[in-house]
Amino acid sequence: MVRKIHMLLHESLETALKQRLIVNNPTNGTTIPKNNYTAKQILNDEQLDRFMEIIKSYERWYDFFYTELTTGLRRGEICGLRWEDFDEQNGKLKVRRSVGRIKNGILPIGETKTETGMREILLPPSTVELLAKRK
Repeated sequence: MVRKIHMLLHESLETALKQRLIVNNPTNGTTIPKNNYTAKQILNDEQLDRFMEIIKSYERWYDFFYTELTTGLRRGEICGLRWEDFDEQNGKLKVRRSVGRIKNGILPIGETKTETGMREILLPPSTVELLAKRK
């Protein structure tokens, strides 16, 4: 929050400087606070095997998580997939859209976060087989 306020204030004062409303930008030379990201929890092999074993009893979710784990897709990207994005013949998956967070009761579905987010992923044979069977 402090970082965003700093950036907003800095940009506003830069505009005032360009319009000659002030003689200098007092935010120049200040230190921008670093983002505080919480450490990501990564499952070790044993935990991952246990998770997959438990989720096996939920066929639909098993396919979902298996695909997620073998592709590395973001949550919004995997939720935005459609069957038309799956190319069984070439073993590829097209990432074209992303599902955002619910805002005002609406689930936004749109393009990926960045241009580079639109891509094709070469799937491992096990994932191709799993998705073909599910389809």
